[in-house]
Amino acid sequence: MKKLMLVTLTMILSLSAFNVPSVFAAPVQPPLPIRGLIAVLSGPAIDGVVPTAKADFQSTQGQTSLAVGASNLNLPDFTVLTVALNGTTVLQMPVIGGKAGRTLSPSPTVHVGENITISAGGSVILSGTFQVP
Repeated sequence: MKKLMLVTLTMILSLSAFNVPSVFAAPVQPPLPIRGLIAVLSGPAIDGVVPTAKADFQSTQGQTSLAVGASNLNLPDFTVLTVALNGTTVLQMPVIGGKAGRTLSPSPTVHVGENITISAGGSVILSGTFQVP
């Protein structure tokens, strides 16, 4: 009888070695929330060429970034474009080969429905509104 109890106890202990209690397990962290918003910008043709642009806002763990890219810009190289959120300038970027782009990090926090514009020489050439993708 003692031998049977010893064998049973040995089996229980060996099986429990594979089943670590949860108090010793590392806590499972929930995935980090990533908040992203996108604005597709549009505007009138510049000397027959219709420009396009996109802005992408990302926020995770308190870190923010705003990436802005524009193409089909019928403007001279090194024309400085001004990007504004709700009328406040947040960055400038040069036109090179009909394109312009820049990422700002950290960036101001952006919310759904906020406006973004790209201006050249004080005139708005592209505008859009941030939305959930």
